[in-house]
Amino acid sequence: MSSAAAIIEPAAASAEVFGVRCYAGTLDSAVEAVIDRVLSHLGGYAVLAMGGAWPAWRTPDVKAVVALSPFAAPFIVHGTLPQLAVPVMYQGAQFDWGLTPALEGPKGAFATSPAPKYYVRLLGGTHVEWTNLGCLGTPSTAACLQARPNAALIARYAGEFLDRYLKDTPSPLLASEGRGLEAYRFEAR
Repeated sequence: MSSAAAIIEPAAASAEVFGVRCYAGTLDSAVEAVIDRVLSHLGGYAVLAMGGAWPAWRTPDVKAVVALSPFAAPFIVHGTLPQLAVPVMYQGAQFDWGLTPALEGPKGAFATSPAPKYYVRLLGGTHVEWTNLGCLGTPSTAACLQARPNAALIARYAGEFLDRYLKDTPSPLLASEGRGLEAYRFEAR
């Protein structure tokens, strides 16, 4: 199952903002436990649907979507990606031949989604990049991020995207050329 993050602000207007697992170490353990449970049950298909790609599934609490190598083909076939109502970041990988191709090209998920939208394609890597297998053999999240360039890029781009759209924090990285990536595109609006 591909992993992804639907970023949901709590219903109560509190200062807490739920984020993607790449924020490991910056949130208290109770919040991280909730994030782990949510991320283990939502794939890229579900978070795109909750962001408005399936209008009947639109969830108003979803404020931004990070779709990590998502199964986007049904949305492309039905032409519903233009209905996304939130900023979206797609991530794919050079050797993720099963899902990444659907994100690319003039009829792909990135092209047919409304702005703001971002596309990150990792250099090398397969669909496993977004699983815990990518960090196999490292003793901690911090060690993995230091030892595995793609894990660090996944976390950095997703983290800056979430900071930009949930905290309104400017991000020079998101406006950059995508150093270390095989491909990077964006339309901020």
